[in-house]
Amino acid sequence: MILSAVLFDMDGLLTDSEGYGYILLKNGGRQLGFELSDQLLSDMTGLNDTECVAILKAYCPGLDGKRLLQIYHEGMHAASLRGEVPLKPGVRELLDVLDAHRVRRAVASSNERFLVESYLRGHGILERFDALVCGDMIAQSKPAPDIYLAAADALGVRPENCLVLEDSPNGLKSGRAAGMRTCMVPDRIPFTEALKPYVDDVRDSLHDVIPLIEPWLS
Repeated sequence: MILSAVLFDMDGLLTDSEGYGYILLKNGGRQLGFELSDQLLSDMTGLNDTECVAILKAYCPGLDGKRLLQIYHEGMHAASLRGEVPLKPGVRELLDVLDAHRVRRAVASSNERFLVESYLRGHGILERFDALVCGDMIAQSKPAPDIYLAAADALGVRPENCLVLEDSPNGLKSGRAAGMRTCMVPDRIPFTEALKPYVDDVRDSLHDVIPLIEPWLS
């Protein structure tokens, strides 16, 4: 493989935020009079706000999805400012390797840009990414290929020369649809045989991604 760029998901991949986000969504749902199931939250993982609202409307008629997501965004932003959203293991080490070999990189997150910037700036790594493509910047979110194709375009690289790092099924399907190599680093959702068509490699952590890409860097 010719490795021109590495494209990172954020929640559950760069940041240990999905568990915290699930709690906020469950508590927000109860505040609005609804009990949200783990399966519903799993189905929403990787989607942008517009598509999350559509899913919530379908499965929880009467729930104010926009208000729920406002509760989520406000809670996650406050948590990031308090330093309660840690980086996942291996983030800085992987970025150091990419720096050493001058490999371009982008964040492709379904979250809104202000939240992505908040997380990355809080950990002092915002400037280590060449581009950010976020859910409020594209028409269709994951699993459509739009976000990853936009990230490749922003970096000026060919899709087939990109490695996508993801933890969610929707994100992996998006990377595959974009014609990119995909690597799953599981967080809350484990790798299963059903994901095989969308996954080229599975690694336990971002530390373990380093030996995966080293043959492509020499």
